[in-house]
Amino acid sequence: MKQLFTFLFLVLTATYAQAQCTPDPSHTSAGFYSSAGKDTLPGAEINSVYDEVITIVIPPDTNTGIPGIGTIAIDSVVLTSVQGLPVGLTYETLSDKIEGGKSGCVRISGKPTNNGDIGTVRININSTVYLPIIGAAPAPAQVVEMEVKASTVSVKEVNFNEPFAVHNAPNPFFPKTTFYLNHRVSDHVQFTVLNVVGERVIDEIVELKDGESFFHFESVDLPGGIYVYSIKAGDNETLGRMMIADH
Repeated sequence: MKQLFTFLFLVLTATYAQAQCTPDPSHTSAGFYSSAGKDTLPGAEINSVYDEVITIVIPPDTNTGIPGIGTIAIDSVVLTSVQGLPVGLTYETLSDKIEGGKSGCVRISGKPTNNGDIGTVRININSTVYLPIIGAAPAPAQVVEMEVKASTVSVKEVNFNEPFAVHNAPNPFFPKTTFYLNHRVSDHVQFTVLNVVGERVIDEIVELKDGESFFHFESVDLPGGIYVYSIKAGDNETLGRMMIADH
């Protein structure tokens, strides 16, 4: 039993960081940055796994344009929503609140599935800025662009020598999340979920639809908290952690 608790602790600790985003400390000037540069995102491809972190650097102050007030320190910026994401992509934040002069981040992940999104997609990152004296004020939406391409992956192009891997998004979630397999090795998977004390709360066979390498999961009656999942496909098995939001 002690070994089981130790194993669960290691899995939970190792996977918790993966589900959160981490700001890139190399960016110090105010703005929105990804691995593709400022105010833009790397391209995505239909039916291919996507995972990108946007680093957001908040300036320490702003010019209000109000006579008698002028430039004023920014207390904080609260991210309120991300709109315009291609179908199949979701977002999560390290923290919705970012203090003035500091950095935060948004992680966009999943797998685009809608051919209607092919082309240039404009994504709006909405926020509210909090200023001393003035209080809360909606900030102009920050627009970042993403090029979505048609799928170029065929069955022959899948590299089955790559280690079998799975991730789910959104995570944390309630009530629904999607598990994405990096490649399909079977028509079904064995899906097992353990709670933090090692009790098996879900153990079922999930049939994959033709041509798909993902499946949806609804938390149903499970209480909010951290869980460890195991997904086995053929001779391949992977472990991960998911968090069901309190509800």
